[in-house]
Amino acid sequence: MQDYIYEDNLCLVKTSKYKSISFFLCFAKEYNGKEKLALNLLANFLGESSIKYKTREEMLRAKDNLYGPGISSTIKSKANLMEFIVKFTFINPKFLKDVDTDMYVDYFKEIFNNVYLSEERLQEYKKVHKDYLSRKLDKPSYLASARSMELLAEKEEALKSYGLPSMEEIDKITLDDVKKVYEDLFKEFSLHTYVVGDYDDTLIDYLKTLKTDKTYCLNNKSLIVDNLGEIIEEKEVSQSCLNIIYSTPFNRLSKDYYAFFLGNALLGGVPTSLLFDEVREKLSLCYYISVYDYKQEGLVKIHTAINSKNKDTVVSEVNKQIKRLVDKDYDPELLQMARIMMIDSVRSVNDDLDAYVEYLYTNRLNDFDVNFDEYIAELSRVTVDDVSRVFKEYKHVLTYMLEGVKNDSENL
Repeated sequence: MQDYIYEDNLCLVKTSKYKSISFFLCFAKEYNGKEKLALNLLANFLGESSIKYKTREEMLRAKDNLYGPGISSTIKSKANLMEFIVKFTFINPKFLKDVDTDMYVDYFKEIFNNVYLSEERLQEYKKVHKDYLSRKLDKPSYLASARSMELLAEKEEALKSYGLPSMEEIDKITLDDVKKVYEDLFKEFSLHTYVVGDYDDTLIDYLKTLKTDKTYCLNNKSLIVDNLGEIIEEKEVSQSCLNIIYSTPFNRLSKDYYAFFLGNALLGGVPTSLLFDEVREKLSLCYYISVYDYKQEGLVKIHTAINSKNKDTVVSEVNKQIKRLVDKDYDPELLQMARIMMIDSVRSVNDDLDAYVEYLYTNRLNDFDVNFDEYIAELSRVTVDDVSRVFKEYKHVLTYMLEGVKNDSENL
């Protein structure tokens, strides 16, 4: 793992591994659906136009003069928080002629501090956002996943951040809403900054000036959700999608977190998992099947695409595989194979800049610091007994199927 140090809200990762230098401004605030939509629209404006560079042509020319620095942004929901992450990347000036760090800092200040927000562009971006949402909703797997969380959110408000906006909600966002969330970034959001590369003092001096007075942490609260039983909804598609959701008492701060994490991988998170091997490969009951865990809330979701006539059989087989984990009725070598894959996955984060910063930032939002060596050591200690103990605590809360009303494929 690369060495890093914290200076207040600034994390410094000094390395010559990259020829570029990147810094990330990571803003967070308590989740608000309307504000998250405004952030999504604001993200479209960043790097497109500013007070100085009002047209795309002027912006492109300015970028070309600086050898193409890039700005991008990501909006995420995680437990009780929404995150707005702005990434700026530029070639290390020591490899260039006639360009220095001051020039990159001045450029970033212009495009980030002086975003040109116009009604015309807003309408364009709202259309793009609605088109994107429409395409997502046309995918049965995505819609089924979103709908299952929306149904749970009706009983547990803490899950609302995982729902989908409606077209009407997007239409209601005004330019004033976008302006306000933009103005509030340094007023109402917390900020953690990460810089990676062979940077110089000029950049660090600037980044140290970027601060806010707010502090937010993730709310690691294992949710006790009422059992909603089975819910089936129809859609004009040929493929049916099934989601089975469980609540557990485990979250990122639990002492059994690593057994929870590795156990879910063994159940359905790796190619050698029980669900993939038994339900997909041996019985051919589904097109795909995997497990996703909500680490802050302790929820576990099994999602799969099936022929609707196979629903009851798939549910039965899922229950059977969970019972095998409880009863320790499987080859322990499968746990070791899952462990190796998950450790490799953890190590690979070190080679993915965005994932690396996301890991550090999530640790910060959790108010702890677990480095990769410690993470791997904890995974290495998980036993078959640990996995069994964890899975005894799984409680079913919802079986949701988005049923395709066209003829299902005869392949399954």
